[in-house]
Amino acid sequence: MDERGPETPKQNAGFGAVGTWWRFNRYELRDDYVRPAPGARLESYDPWAVYWESRSVRGGGAGLAPYESLLELAWVARLRLTDFGGHRSLDAETERAVLRWCSQWGLLGILSHDTELATLAPRWVVRPEELATNRGPVPLARAYAWGATGWEPKEELLYHPHDSVLKGITGQDGALVQGELLPDGAGPPHALSRVFGEGTWDLRPLGEAWGPYFPDIPEAEHDNYPYPEPLSEEFWSVYAEPATTILSMGVFLLDTLQKLNPDYLRGERFIDFALRSAEADRRLYSLLTGVQPAVGEMTPDLRYRRAWRTKSLLASFAMMAYLDITDDKRILVCDEDLRPFVSGAYQARYCSERCRRRAIKRTYRQRLRERAATEKESTPDSKPQPELQED
Repeated sequence: MDERGPETPKQNAGFGAVGTWWRFNRYELRDDYVRPAPGARLESYDPWAVYWESRSVRGGGAGLAPYESLLELAWVARLRLTDFGGHRSLDAETERAVLRWCSQWGLLGILSHDTELATLAPRWVVRPEELATNRGPVPLARAYAWGATGWEPKEELLYHPHDSVLKGITGQDGALVQGELLPDGAGPPHALSRVFGEGTWDLRPLGEAWGPYFPDIPEAEHDNYPYPEPLSEEFWSVYAEPATTILSMGVFLLDTLQKLNPDYLRGERFIDFALRSAEADRRLYSLLTGVQPAVGEMTPDLRYRRAWRTKSLLASFAMMAYLDITDDKRILVCDEDLRPFVSGAYQARYCSERCRRRAIKRTYRQRLRERAATEKESTPDSKPQPELQED
């Protein structure tokens, strides 16, 4: 976030959204979904500014990068998952941790990350250019496509008001276009998505792809609902993500980065190493497809600034991790508490000085116990104990 402070996102931010993301200042967990709390304020911020600060000379590389906080959250959840009747649930402390995390970073934007193109059910719409002619609503097909400037709404008239096909037929503003007016070959509303973890394409009904992220919309309306433009202010007011999905994305990112380990694991064969690397490449590709290079605002000396335009916070996190691992950093696991951490030290074993000291103390105490046991065995008892006789 820059010195101007938080900003309210615009409907079609376009180039103004380079590098930024959105968050509410307060979230609540209701029906297993993380959603904005009543009266919460929406603001934009720059997670990339936090990343560069954590990797700057001034920061000394000691600060946590934003994506590391998601890895940390996933680690906490793994330790605190509970099981009720075979259903994995979160305990109260993990729920609070998820809400704190979302208040700092926002939701991951999983729907936006997965989608390349979404077509909505055609509706009767009153357009400004039609108001002057008093022609009333026109049948309009609407779609959202991810493009060079971000999410771009597309609109197409099914028929012009004077077309003979209408024959005086009309509809109320916002109503669905009658089925008999749909052009030949017109398919149902759908979303063109990438298969998560693979990066391949998949065409799914719109309700199946988008409906689960709008829990307040009745299931019967999922296919034909007039969904708002992704990442717009209206979108964020109704969009929600399951808490377990947020955590599973953290686990997925962590597992992907660990699979990218270029070293052979203990006992790993070449074929196992090759399969692991290939899976890691597919996974990373599916994460990085949501981010693209962009030209940011010019610096005072009229130089272009390197920036990223991302469809999701998850994609930004993946790119941050990619920059780290290609800068000789590794995602390691602490020998003491199994917490994931990022380090440029090849032989680093502990995530913190606290864990290192705890491990040293435990090792020291274990050596004392072993020494005492050895001394006891080497010292003969003054009075041998008689053997117990069984009855």
